[in-house]
Amino acid sequence: EYYSATFFAMDTEVTVRLARDKGETDVEGAPVYFDDAHLSEIVKACADIAEEKDALLSRTDENSALSMVNGEADCYLDINTELIDLINYSREISDKTDGAFDITVGTVTDLWNITGESPTVPADDAVAEALSHVGNDKLATNGANLTKTDRKTKLDLGAIGKGYTLGKIIEYLKTTDVVYGVVSFGGNVGVFGSKNDWYKVGITDALDKNKLCGYVYISTGYVSVSGDYERCFTADGKKYAHIFDPKTGRPAESDITSVSVLCSDPSLADALSTALYVKGSEASLEYYKSGVYMFEAVIQKKDGNVILTDGLKNGKFEKYVEPVTSTGE
Repeated sequence: EYYSATFFAMDTEVTVRLARDKGETDVEGAPVYFDDAHLSEIVKACADIAEEKDALLSRTDENSALSMVNGEADCYLDINTELIDLINYSREISDKTDGAFDITVGTVTDLWNITGESPTVPADDAVAEALSHVGNDKLATNGANLTKTDRKTKLDLGAIGKGYTLGKIIEYLKTTDVVYGVVSFGGNVGVFGSKNDWYKVGITDALDKNKLCGYVYISTGYVSVSGDYERCFTADGKKYAHIFDPKTGRPAESDITSVSVLCSDPSLADALSTALYVKGSEASLEYYKSGVYMFEAVIQKKDGNVILTDGLKNGKFEKYVEPVTSTGE
């Protein structure tokens, strides 16, 4: 049914699955299919988009537009308008999530270096220093100009950049002749086109990565997952994950181990999955009911319990049942 190809971008694996069926029939009524060369070129264009966005949003590439902003000047003129737009949208989400999502955590990210070779728990005074440069109020934008009230403030778009890039890839795929398909970009999944069935998206069990927590069924839109089960380290018997609480400068300590957000906006889905993880399950459900943003969520708690928002209680979530072996074990 699908042509499938994988490439690497933004430090993660990206899988593109495109329908082979053209949605047409030949003179004898048989389905007509795309050849692999045609679909391969489309996947290559997807990889080019990811490379282009990485050159814009990367925090580690010293030549990226974001790295320029992370320098110690206090004013930047004529910044790439695409980057400014994403920064402004990120700041809006930060305001509307009471700071649970905040792109100004770059100094905290650098300090903890959780994805580095040998991360350690930093001293309290170092955390306090890094935290002093965090806050939505450290930035101001005016057109294509950006001003930092704190020269040491650094931006980290890691909690929204992959979702944003996935959205750009899906936008491109909608302009092609492919009838439908699905793209997996790290912890983000997007679907497009007219499929005569639901897409079944598996969600990893954060307590056992070899299993699934369950499946969500979507016909359109995006799913974004944030959890503490991949990028993390353990020190003195305690696990420290890569998702930071902007209010403490430390890895978030909520009762959530994984949260999956379903939303029509890929950037928002990515950002909200981080914000809800920081908030914890009770505050996340209250936030959902507030209607600030329209989304659904699957919340897996550290005690193993799974919580669904109201829109997923009508059969759009299927709990994973481990298959029985031939011996009945």
